[in-house]
Amino acid sequence: MSSTSKTRTEVVAALDELLETCSDAQACRELNARGYRNWKGQPFTAKRTRYLRIAYQLTSRYERLRARGYLTGAEMARQAGVCIEQVHILGRDGILPREHYG
Repeated sequence: MSSTSKTRTEVVAALDELLETCSDAQACRELNARGYRNWKGQPFTAKRTRYLRIAYQLTSRYERLRARGYLTGAEMARQAGVCIEQVHILGRDGILPREHYG
Protein backbone atom coordinates (compact mmCIF):
# COMPACT_ATOMS: atom_id res chain seq x y z
CA MET A 1 0.00 0.00 0.00
CA SER A 2 1.46 3.35 -1.02
CA SER A 3 1.65 6.31 1.32
CA THR A 4 -0.83 8.24 -0.82
CA SER A 5 -3.47 5.55 -0.40
CA LYS A 6 -3.07 6.02 3.37
CA THR A 7 -3.72 9.77 3.17
CA ARG A 8 -7.12 10.64 4.63
CA THR A 9 -9.62 12.06 2.17
CA GLU A 10 -10.23 15.13 4.35
CA VAL A 11 -6.53 16.00 4.10
CA VAL A 12 -6.64 15.80 0.30
CA ALA A 13 -9.85 17.89 0.25
CA ALA A 14 -8.29 20.50 2.55
CA LEU A 15 -5.18 20.65 0.34
CA ASP A 16 -7.30 21.11 -2.78
CA GLU A 17 -9.20 23.95 -1.10
CA LEU A 18 -6.01 25.61 0.12
CA LEU A 19 -4.44 25.54 -3.34
CA GLU A 20 -7.04 28.10 -4.44
CA THR A 21 -5.17 30.72 -2.43
CA CYS A 22 -1.89 29.10 -1.33
CA SER A 23 1.35 27.79 -2.79
CA ASP A 24 2.50 24.31 -1.78
CA ALA A 25 4.64 25.77 1.03
CA GLN A 26 1.82 27.99 2.30
CA ALA A 27 -0.65 25.08 2.12
CA CYS A 28 1.82 22.95 4.09
CA ARG A 29 1.95 25.53 6.88
CA GLU A 30 -1.83 25.83 6.95
CA LEU A 31 -2.37 22.05 7.02
CA ASN A 32 -0.03 21.86 10.00
CA ALA A 33 -1.76 24.81 11.70
CA ARG A 34 -5.09 23.02 11.31
CA GLY A 35 -3.62 19.97 13.02
CA TYR A 36 -3.43 17.69 9.99
CA ARG A 37 -0.58 15.20 9.86
CA ASN A 38 0.69 12.80 7.22
CA TRP A 39 -0.12 9.11 7.36
CA LYS A 40 2.82 8.56 9.72
CA GLY A 41 1.49 11.19 12.13
CA GLN A 42 4.23 13.66 11.22
CA PRO A 43 3.77 17.35 10.31
CA PHE A 44 3.64 18.12 6.62
CA THR A 45 6.65 19.48 4.77
CA ALA A 46 6.52 21.52 1.56
CA LYS A 47 8.05 18.57 -0.30
CA ARG A 48 5.42 16.15 1.01
CA THR A 49 2.63 18.59 0.19
CA ARG A 50 3.92 18.92 -3.38
CA TYR A 51 4.12 15.12 -3.65
CA LEU A 52 0.50 14.77 -2.51
CA ARG A 53 -0.63 17.46 -4.96
CA ILE A 54 1.01 15.61 -7.82
CA ALA A 55 -0.08 12.13 -6.66
CA TYR A 56 -3.70 13.23 -6.38
CA GLN A 57 -3.51 15.25 -9.61
CA LEU A 58 -4.50 18.49 -7.91
CA THR A 59 -3.72 21.60 -9.91
CA SER A 60 -1.11 23.95 -8.49
CA ARG A 61 -1.78 27.53 -7.47
CA TYR A 62 0.10 28.68 -10.59
CA GLU A 63 -2.03 26.48 -12.88
CA ARG A 64 -5.24 27.70 -11.22
CA LEU A 65 -4.26 31.33 -11.79
CA ARG A 66 -3.34 30.62 -15.41
CA ALA A 67 -6.75 28.98 -15.93
CA ARG A 68 -8.37 32.19 -14.68
CA GLY A 69 -6.44 34.18 -17.28
CA TYR A 70 -3.57 35.56 -15.20
CA LEU A 71 -0.35 36.31 -17.04
CA THR A 72 3.20 36.38 -15.75
CA GLY A 73 4.82 39.78 -15.31
CA ALA A 74 6.95 39.21 -18.41
CA GLU A 75 3.92 38.21 -20.51
CA MET A 76 1.98 41.25 -19.34
CA ALA A 77 4.94 43.53 -20.10
CA ARG A 78 5.22 42.16 -23.64
CA GLN A 79 1.48 42.48 -24.18
CA ALA A 80 1.36 46.06 -22.88
CA GLY A 81 4.61 47.11 -24.57
CA VAL A 82 6.26 48.21 -21.33
CA CYS A 83 9.18 46.95 -19.29
CA ILE A 84 8.62 44.35 -16.58
CA GLU A 85 9.60 46.84 -13.88
CA GLN A 86 6.65 49.02 -14.92
CA VAL A 87 4.31 46.02 -14.61
CA HIS A 88 5.59 45.38 -11.08
CA ILE A 89 5.13 49.04 -10.14
CA LEU A 90 1.58 49.03 -11.49
CA GLY A 91 0.86 45.83 -9.58
CA ARG A 92 2.24 47.22 -6.31
CA ASP A 93 0.21 50.41 -6.81
CA GLY A 94 -2.97 48.36 -7.28
CA ILE A 95 -3.50 49.42 -10.88
CA LEU A 96 -2.93 45.92 -12.26
CA PRO A 97 -4.31 42.82 -10.53
CA ARG A 98 -1.61 40.79 -8.87
CA GLU A 99 -1.56 37.36 -7.26
CA HIS A 100 1.35 35.53 -5.66
CA TYR A 101 1.71 31.87 -6.53
CA GLY A 102 5.02 30.68 -5.16
